[in-house]
This record gives sequence, structure tokens and C-alpha cells, in this order.
Amino acid sequence: MKFSKQRMIDRVTKAGQADMIDEDAMRIMDDLDGQEVSVSCWQRQVMGLPVFWVVGKSGKGNYVNEADCI
Repeated sequence: MKFSKQRMIDRVTKAGQADMIDEDAMRIMDDLDGQEVSVSCWQRQVMGLPVFWVVGKSGKGNYVNEADCI
């Protein structure tokens, strides 16, 4: 599975929260876009949250919503 910037934008827009997408959020999404996700992450395995871990092109990792991945 891979993170999809467009899928995240669509989900956030549909939820009526498009105003939360600022320059910093776009920069992070650009870094993560198209990168493979890992299902083996603390918040998913231990806490049961619907997230994946993805390492961006910059080498920095972030949790992403599973709904934003294809």
C-alpha cells in the first residue's frame, strides 16, 4: 500500500475541513505522496488506531490515516 496525497485531500475536503490544509500540510503530503506504508507500527498494533507509518522522500516518518492509502 502507498500513501496518496489526493486521497487525503479528498477525505479532508469531504469532511468539511479543507481549511486545515495549509502550506505545512501540503509540504508533508508532498513528501509522503506515493511512498510505501508500514502496517507494523506502534499506534496501529498496540493502540488499535486506523493508521499506518510512512517514511517520506526526506527520510522523515509520519503516521497517516489508513483511509488515505491505496
